[in-house]
Amino acid sequence: MKQHINGIFVMILCALVWSSTGVAQNKISIVVNKANEQKLSESDLKDFFAGAKVNWPQGEKILIADQSTTNLGAEFYKKFLDKTVNQIKMQWTKLVLSGQASAPIKCETDDAVKKAVAENKNAIGFIATAALDGSVKEILKIE
Repeated sequence: MKQHINGIFVMILCALVWSSTGVAQNKISIVVNKANEQKLSESDLKDFFAGAKVNWPQGEKILIADQSTTNLGAEFYKKFLDKTVNQIKMQWTKLVLSGQASAPIKCETDDAVKKAVAENKNAIGFIATAALDGSVKEILKIE
């Protein structure tokens, strides 16, 4: 009986270790509209997603296509900005309530982000790199 319990414990432990190493770790791509010719630094991109900059260099308002309610969104904000989704939401709430920015477009899937970005020349978003297609342009890959 004791060996049986030990065996079950080992199997559960192995499953937990396997799932924790296999979850997430997506390659994430920051994407813009195909017509967007901006030359942007990684610092610029961080400022856009953190809400520190709300306009493109030529002055037009940036439209963020955001997947913050997804696992990919949580991973993106942690990897790219070293922030939690809640920290990002609080920052954007302050910006919107003060009239400094428009609320990000809430997207639940990579396809929704691609659609939003493809339809608006001032949009920027992030998707899983595996979801890239010809509808948007990748400007940075986060590994």
